[in-house]
Amino acid sequence: MFLMRSAFWLTIGFMLVAPTAGADMDTMGEKAGRIAQESQQALATGVKSIECDSLECVVGRAVVVGALESNATAPAPVPPPRPDWAS
Repeated sequence: MFLMRSAFWLTIGFMLVAPTAGADMDTMGEKAGRIAQESQQALATGVKSIECDSLECVVGRAVVVGALESNATAPAPVPPPRPDWAS
């Protein structure tokens, strides 16, 4: 029984620690990017097709579509460095 439990937990540990063993990371990155882009486009198309009858729905739909179609590669704002006197 001890050997069975050990083999089980070692297998689980290996699957958690090395899930990409033998995988081509460049190809996986390209596929992940393409899948994310396609799903974002599908979501935007689905949200645009929603029929709204209230202002709340229209505004919410506009916010979601605007967020999905925005340029996500813009750099995030960086706070200024901490002043020397604050150390």
